[in-house]
Amino acid sequence: MPMRWLKWGTKSRRWSQHRFFLDTAKQQFNHPNIEWIQDALPDLTAFKDSQQQYDFVLASAMWHHLDEQEQTASLQKIAALMKPKAAFALSLRNGPAGVGTHVFPTSAEQTIMTAQQYDLTPALLIENQPSLIAGKDAVFWSRLVLTK
Repeated sequence: MPMRWLKWGTKSRRWSQHRFFLDTAKQQFNHPNIEWIQDALPDLTAFKDSQQQYDFVLASAMWHHLDEQEQTASLQKIAALMKPKAAFALSLRNGPAGVGTHVFPTSAEQTIMTAQQYDLTPALLIENQPSLIAGKDAVFWSRLVLTK
């Protein structure tokens, strides 16, 4: 049985860069079993009246572009889109923002507490992972998987 996956981005300053990657991915991975939906957290306007549910949701390297209220709203919306026993994997950036960037603090503990309000349970937490980008020695990542 095929699984339904969902990968999110945000409308950050790098939106045009994300659009380029989405367009490139569509060209390289043009397959009838892949549905490309353009949307972004926290709005999720394309999913407003959706009855679709997903087995796996990914939010990689983007959660820090949402403020605390947007993170909470996003968790609620994502939980509603998850099938029973589905997983939501996200990475949380910790450390100083770069010059001129749209970055908000993240907290694994706060994210877990908020997620539990929407019946999401932590299944995996790996903290203090170094940044893979050169020159970001003060930036560390937490990897979190929440299940329904």
